[in-house]
Amino acid sequence: MKLKIFRFGNDRCDWVCHESKEKAIQFYVSICGDTCYQDLLEFWGDEAVTEEPMDKVFTFYPDEETPDKDTFENLIKKYCDKPDFFAHSEL
Repeated sequence: MKLKIFRFGNDRCDWVCHESKEKAIQFYVSICGDTCYQDLLEFWGDEAVTEEPMDKVFTFYPDEETPDKDTFENLIKKYCDKPDFFAHSEL
């Protein structure tokens, strides 16, 4: 299973680790609800859900305090062994 990162939103964001955009959306809706997803679509349109480049550098806080700055590809290898929420931006 090859996992990728999908960003939901553009200001306050959620990142989901999943195999495809369609599966990431299904996962997101199953957790957050269809209303939340429809609100994202209404506000962000085509940019509501985007696949992140695997070589993009991202700072991840696995314990919510200690930063781990690396590419999405390497962060997935370290922290994501199955589809799940990967990260949330702060408000």
